[in-house]
Amino acid sequence: MRVLENLVVYVIERLRQEAKEELKVLGVDLKVPRKPFKRLSYEEAVEIAKSRGIDISYGEDLGTEAEAKIGEAMAEEGYDAYFITLYPWEIKPFYIMKAKGGLSFSFDLDYKGLELASGGQREHRYEELVKNIKDKGLNPKSFVFYTEAFKYGMPPHGGFGLGIDRLLMKVLGMKNIREVVLFPRDRQRLVP
Repeated sequence: MRVLENLVVYVIERLRQEAKEELKVLGVDLKVPRKPFKRLSYEEAVEIAKSRGIDISYGEDLGTEAEAKIGEAMAEEGYDAYFITLYPWEIKPFYIMKAKGGLSFSFDLDYKGLELASGGQREHRYEELVKNIKDKGLNPKSFVFYTEAFKYGMPPHGGFGLGIDRLLMKVLGMKNIREVVLFPRDRQRLVP
């Protein structure tokens, strides 16, 4: 999470330095997010969404409207960027490590009410990984391509996936991701 936090801050700082003219033309007053990014649990995020009129129950994925409402609440506290942690394991992929109490060692990074990245600690123990696959109702034989290397030992590890187009959209204040993608895809356009 620290790596991701530093990466986002670095990108925004570099944009401010190297794209001053472009930001000026676009009318963007880009602010560097406050560090450290706030961390709130999934449970806290659900409560915030509920308190702002979103019909959501614990265990549901945070949808677009819920993310937007949580973003409003975080902005009121002075946070553009924040992490949502400790999601229920049931709503996470099989490769995310379980934590106590049905939770997971996972997180999302949201920025101005939109999820930019998901990540977490990966399950590195072969037997636990196979059990997780089964617990998700999947066939371990379908995932041999993934699990084979784990048989021989895998160090503890984690990671994240960052949506750079989503980051650019939010940094520039655009309403639609198609405004920041060189060759956007939609129902009418599948190839450049």
